[in-house]
Amino acid sequence: MCPLSTYELLIDITIKQLNPKDIIMTELKWFYGNGELKGELPQECVEDCSGSGDASASVDYWVKELEFVVDRKQAIKWLEEFGAWDTLETDSIEDITQRVLWLACSDISEQGEWIGLVH
Repeated sequence: MCPLSTYELLIDITIKQLNPKDIIMTELKWFYGNGELKGELPQECVEDCSGSGDASASVDYWVKELEFVVDRKQAIKWLEEFGAWDTLETDSIEDITQRVLWLACSDISEQGEWIGLVH
C-alpha cells in the first residue's frame, strides 16, 4: 500500500473532522438561495404526506424519492416560527427535512400553495 501524499493526508484528516452540520450546500435542487421553492411538489407527494394520521413513512419515502434537501439554517429559522419543537438546533438534518416536507405538503393541501422557507 502506498503512503498517502501530504495533500491526500490533509484531505483525509479534514474529512474526518467535518461536522455534517457545518457543511453548506451551494445549490439545492428544490430551493433558490433565499429559500423560495423552485417549481411544485408532485400532487401525489402532497396527498401522501398531508392529511390526518401518521404520514412519517410517506414523508420518508418522498424525501428520498425527490432528493428533497433543505438548507439547515433556513429550515430551522422557518420551523422555529411554529414553536412546536425545542430541539431544532440538535435535531438531525433528516428530521428537519422531514418536518419541512410534511408541513409544506400540509400547506399545499390546505392553502393551495407553499412558497418555501421564506419569511
